[in-house]
Amino acid sequence: MVRLTYVVLSYVVFVLGLPLCLLRRRWRPGLARRMGCYPGGGRWPEGGPPRIWFHGASGGDVQSLQPVIRRVRAALPEATLVVSTITDAGHRVAQEELSGIVDGVTFAPFDVSFATRRAVRAIAPDVLVLEYAELWPQLLASAAEAGAARVLVNGRLHPDRMWRYAWLNRLAGATVERLDRLLMRTPADADRARRLGAPAARVEVAGSTEIDDLGCTAADPVPIVPDGRWLVAGSTHVEDEAPVMHAFRAVRDIDPSSRLLVAPRYPQRAQEVSAAARDRGWTTARLEEGVGSADVVV
Repeated sequence: MVRLTYVVLSYVVFVLGLPLCLLRRRWRPGLARRMGCYPGGGRWPEGGPPRIWFHGASGGDVQSLQPVIRRVRAALPEATLVVSTITDAGHRVAQEELSGIVDGVTFAPFDVSFATRRAVRAIAPDVLVLEYAELWPQLLASAAEAGAARVLVNGRLHPDRMWRYAWLNRLAGATVERLDRLLMRTPADADRARRLGAPAARVEVAGSTEIDDLGCTAADPVPIVPDGRWLVAGSTHVEDEAPVMHAFRAVRDIDPSSRLLVAPRYPQRAQEVSAAARDRGWTTARLEEGVGSADVVV
């Protein structure tokens, strides 16, 4: 059960933020789905059990979920699979890269009870799969009320953000307790989940689908970089890139021919990462546009 404090605050934020959503043109097409409204009042999309709802906030999250989704589709061809995202970029990635694999792509509901209950009623998941650290109290509560199993995959709880998760616990209760299974990336992440209140029996270190092989085939598009010595930094956040570039400068002192490949977790940050590299005096290129002789490839 979600604490009353969080319920009240979620409605206050929703009421204050709704005018901004209406003013943002790109949010308008998905606004009804964000409020949990689906056509016809019945199940969306059509399809039988098991119904599995995958949720990732952004394009990077959707890409991380892809190996799991493809494996589930192969194992359960009769399943009804739905993917939700928060960002427009995530929605676009899901539509472009999972077309023909999932049965529906939608926007996640605002984390207010009326929206999450409507969405859960429409999608009717047997399993709700959340990516990374998408710990939405109302969504988890609504899924639990509907009898859906709740799973976290690629779980990561950043040590610098533990105070945020602790505050969320104070406002909404121990959100991690509402998960039936927590598949964490590292032992440190698993330990942090237990410290936040996750029952130890539900926590497992399962690695990351961004790194581990979950059945990708040669048919999957994999960009190729030229031969040579590369320093590769994958799924980076803004706080990761300065240390990576500092390390790259040290590598360059040893081997001037070495090059850096950076894959930011959120693809929309590619321009920002490129600019940071250029500020340090390096030439840059985007991988999809051709590597050339650039020092840093994003």
